[in-house]
Amino acid sequence: MTGLYQNIKYFIAPMVGNDKVLVGKDGWLFSKLNNNSMNNYANNTILSEYKLQQGLNYLIAIDSWCKKKGKEFYYVIAPDKSKIYGEYYRLIKKQRADEYGIGNQFANYIKKNSNIKVIYLRDVLIKNKDKGLLYYKLDTHWNDLGAYYGYKALMKLMKMPEKSYEFDKVSYDSHQHINMGYSGTGDLDRMLGSVFLKDSTMYHKLKQKNKSLCKSYNINARRNECNNINEKKNLYMLRDSFGGALLYYLSYDFNKIHTNNNMDSISVADLKDIEQNYDIVILENVERYIPQILNKKFPQNLIKEN
Repeated sequence: MTGLYQNIKYFIAPMVGNDKVLVGKDGWLFSKLNNNSMNNYANNTILSEYKLQQGLNYLIAIDSWCKKKGKEFYYVIAPDKSKIYGEYYRLIKKQRADEYGIGNQFANYIKKNSNIKVIYLRDVLIKNKDKGLLYYKLDTHWNDLGAYYGYKALMKLMKMPEKSYEFDKVSYDSHQHINMGYSGTGDLDRMLGSVFLKDSTMYHKLKQKNKSLCKSYNINARRNECNNINEKKNLYMLRDSFGGALLYYLSYDFNKIHTNNNMDSISVADLKDIEQNYDIVILENVERYIPQILNKKFPQNLIKEN
């Protein structure tokens, strides 16, 4: 009955949505959750100097440790869906331009006050919007094509040669979602409570996707191991679900990849594993999770405090 009620409400008053989902223009859905996503769209949040420095200290600690151990470190921020397709938002107006959003605030602060290799992917995706849809209409995540342009920018940052890929155009309902491992509707559709909404939009699907390069440690594909005997370097990636989409491209560029979806925490065990087995460390998070990064401390700091 709940699903039926939500569908009736959607078709009678689609602008209402619910406490989890904002219904945008032309059937686009956006999250109301995840560290105040609506305020992030409006760019209402001004990060304090203290918070920015606290987040930078965490990244500097990781970067410094990596340098001492002969490893490379890169920090990647994937933009919120609303920062790429804000034209489909409604009910809320931007209070400041996107250059004042938390993604730009944090990335610019890092660049100004450190030598950490960081990239905020908003400009890259905006530049490539004419190539095809980069995010799903009923889901919070980027699709194969969006992740591909993120991959290209990351490879450029790492000064590594990128590989070329071809795409088919298929409807969302006809292939498996690469991030979450389900087909049909999106995560926002389910949070809306709809059982009838379907996305018949045509998206670019990666042709060469070869999932056999990676295996999952659990059914949610939150922890992965990838192996490619044709490459030499090993990668350790702390990530969220956006990094999971990058994984399918990166798996062709590294001999071994280990990913951990606990993207904002690095443990002593992680450090020992990285020291012994990996050459490159990537920390990736979507923009709305930046507040989590700002509150973290590096394990060695915790050890000293104890």
